[in-house]
Amino acid sequence: MSHRSLDRLVWAFVLLACVLFGAGFIGFVRAARSLERPDYTRMENADGVVVLTGGQDRLAEGVEVLASGHAGRLLISGVNPNTSASDLAHDVPKFKAYMDCCIDLGYEAHNTVGNAEETQEWTRRNRFESLIVVTSTSHMLRALAELHHVMPGVRLVPHVVQSEDARSESYLMSGYDFRLYFVEYVKFLMVNLRFFLVPAQALSSNGVSKVAGATHSAGRADVAQGFALWEMSVS
Repeated sequence: MSHRSLDRLVWAFVLLACVLFGAGFIGFVRAARSLERPDYTRMENADGVVVLTGGQDRLAEGVEVLASGHAGRLLISGVNPNTSASDLAHDVPKFKAYMDCCIDLGYEAHNTVGNAEETQEWTRRNRFESLIVVTSTSHMLRALAELHHVMPGVRLVPHVVQSEDARSESYLMSGYDFRLYFVEYVKFLMVNLRFFLVPAQALSSNGVSKVAGATHSAGRADVAQGFALWEMSVS
């Protein structure tokens, strides 16, 4: 094969990769934005509801779901260790009414991997078979992937909080929205690639500590640990 033919082959491969990546990104955005927040009168019921922390809007929405009667118990996963239940009640007034009976705070998770592990343990402890998942629009697909990976038998009902990042209804996104979805899309791809390298039981709340020990070869361990560290750095 001549040098020119090799160059053409390389450029054709790069072009194909770019087209596939772009098509996947468009599909990711469309899928994420199709998860509109359901009308409370038509919501599916579930055993519990979990809020993946990242904004006050998520917490308020999770409490609203609990108050609506569509779930019997609420987990707030990834709470800052310096934040108490009283602090949350101050920020979300309706929180206080359910604080003692129906809300659990999870302090162990530091990222989405940790959210999945923390939620898995809470779900197992309560013997739940279905969960309503509350997080932002752009984060939902990755969150569902992580949760399904560690809880394949649990029914997951997405409940998005659009106000955090869905700033525009048009697919002609603002620069902020484009950057937000682009980062989430890349992380979503890395998560699915990591599923081939790390078994579900090897996950840990910091997303890294059990990775190396879970893989069978040094090369796979280095790659898997690299993915986990990268995900933490851009969270």
